Amino acid sequence: MKKKLAIVTNGGGARCAYSAGALCSLAEVHGIKKPDIVVGSSGSTGSLAYYVAGQYPEIKNIWTNLLASKKFVSLLRINRVLDVDYVIKIFKELEPLNYKAIRKSKTNFFIGATEYTTGGKRFFSNHQNVDIFEALRASKAVPICYGKRVEINGKKYIDGSISAPMEKTLEKAVEEGAKKIIIIDDENSGPSKSAYFWKTYSLFVNKGLSKAVVEYSNKKHIQKEIVGVDVIYISPTKKLSISALDNKKKHLEEAFNLGYEDTRDNAELKRFLK
Repeated sequence: MKKKLAIVTNGGGARCAYSAGALCSLAEVHGIKKPDIVVGSSGSTGSLAYYVAGQYPEIKNIWTNLLASKKFVSLLRINRVLDVDYVIKIFKELEPLNYKAIRKSKTNFFIGATEYTTGGKRFFSNHQNVDIFEALRASKAVPICYGKRVEINGKKYIDGSISAPMEKTLEKAVEEGAKKIIIIDDENSGPSKSAYFWKTYSLFVNKGLSKAVVEYSNKKHIQKEIVGVDVIYISPTKKLSISALDNKKKHLEEAFNLGYEDTRDNAELKRFLK
């Protein structure tokens, strides 16, 4: 029996340009277009959606052109530094996402989000009766920077990275039966660089969410080996010059291209896929 293949990505704001490039390379160079499972949260979920829909050129255009705009990130827009609504407008209007193809896909696509009242994780699926655009909006709803909570079926959700960081998306892939997992990790060090931001935020929210935020901010490493599962990591071969809120066109292009090239030239990946 063929082993189930999963692709797992993490969040990271504009740094997810790296995973976007990696996904395009997996499809265009390695021919991996229909994995059994894909799981992600926050900044990488849009790229995964287009990947599942088979819209690879659109991924590049979004990351290297449409997101290089003050409509996406503006430090002068204090109450909404990062405008997730603009991102969803891209998905709906500027570079339309073929959500019907996602619904019909045999790939099981899971979008991680965080329940605002409990801090619990929730994975929305492309095969559930849920608005995919709202699931993507919820997964990307970064506290403070975006500042909104997204309501789906009577519950409010925020940024998926809080309750569903890399180790949780990995767990989800394994729960769904994955035996081979490609992990695209744009920052191996985890969320430690933003720990102060998250710990400060945890002081102003309810107990359940506060606990989830603190646990997330303290997490420094992700699991390198999983019993009974073949795992390979794709991560930057050199330091990325981009940060979570840096959407300069040059930096987005550099991160995207590095993700593409690292994946294209990864000899271990070629052996892994045999």
